[in-house]
Amino acid sequence: GRDLRAFLREHRRGDFSFTGSEDELLPRYLAGANAPRGRKFLDVDYDRLLAVARQQKAAGSKRLKRVQQLSKRGKESREAALLKKHREVWEKERTRLLQARRKSQLELESWRAEILLQGSQAMKDFMADITEHESSLYEDRQQFEADTVAPIWSLRTDLKAWVDRSCSGELEDITSTRDAVLQELESVKNQQRRIQEMLQAEHDALCLELEQYQAKCIRDNANDGGEIVRGIPPEVAVLECPDAEVKRCTLNEFQLLDDRFQATLEKWEEQHRSVLSLEDGGWNREDALRFSLILEQYPPSLPDRRTLYLDRLTRELPHKTRAEIVAQETWHCAVAHYRSRRKVYLRGWAQARAELQGRVAAIFAASRRAVGAREIAREERERQRRVCQELYQKVSQWREARLEALRVEVELAAKVRAE
Repeated sequence: GRDLRAFLREHRRGDFSFTGSEDELLPRYLAGANAPRGRKFLDVDYDRLLAVARQQKAAGSKRLKRVQQLSKRGKESREAALLKKHREVWEKERTRLLQARRKSQLELESWRAEILLQGSQAMKDFMADITEHESSLYEDRQQFEADTVAPIWSLRTDLKAWVDRSCSGELEDITSTRDAVLQELESVKNQQRRIQEMLQAEHDALCLELEQYQAKCIRDNANDGGEIVRGIPPEVAVLECPDAEVKRCTLNEFQLLDDRFQATLEKWEEQHRSVLSLEDGGWNREDALRFSLILEQYPPSLPDRRTLYLDRLTRELPHKTRAEIVAQETWHCAVAHYRSRRKVYLRGWAQARAELQGRVAAIFAASRRAVGAREIAREERERQRRVCQELYQKVSQWREARLEALRVEVELAAKVRAE
């Protein structure tokens, strides 16, 4: 408070404006002259400051360059680590495919040997046709190589020799020979173009046939083991049950079981209709197939699986954005979940149907045993009745015989007494 009052007494007079006299506070403050306690503004050494700024800028640029180098090195290291993991995954897939190929070839060879040894005459004729067709294909391939590949290598050798002779100066008229060489090259190019067009047409036809077969396999796999076969199994239909009411009630359980499982499957299909109606996730067949094959190469137990296969998909499908790949991943996971769930449920239906079939067979067998037991009891009662009747007849005959003997004895006794 005291300092403020002193300040006001000292600087009260005058107007605080930019247009006052030299003794006023603001002009003196701005000019730096006659400041309190003799303080004045010091001159600035701009050259020194510029040198310091340049030095700091050079040091900052050096540090920035170092950071950029470290960032680039880290990015290259991460890229190398990713590529190493991709190579490991592909090497495992390649090994698996080679093993599967060798196994298939061994199975095919063993099957062919078995057919030749134990097969019927029709199968042996079929195998002979296959062997003849393989020989024909090998001859066609050899002829194709002789007609197309061999001339190219011969032309390459001739061109190399012509260039060597031209460079060494052995050829006098290079212009005329060059025109002949260019004409020959153009002729070979046209011939190879026609061959390529023919091979491309055959390739397209084979690809179409393979795609049709592949679509059939995909549809078969999509069924996940088949559909619910409604009705009574033939194995149960041929079983005998003496009780018609028991048989009707028992066989009706198959219909109830099928209805319950079918209703659940229809409910799930309705819930996933939006996913199932979108074929291949909206992608073309080739991209969707490549997506599925790449995902299958990365097992669920692999660490950082999603990061790896998304990076692989980004590299293999450069024309697809990451958002499109993630959307396809979501669709693929939804379809795979539906199919897996449906497959497990169908397996449960088959198991429940097999258990019901076993129970029905047991019930029919118990019914047959019960009827057989009743029949045996009836026969036993009939046998006992016959035995009793026979015994009664024997007893009656014995009693009549005894009565006749008593009567004779009485008559004899009477005759004896009369005499």
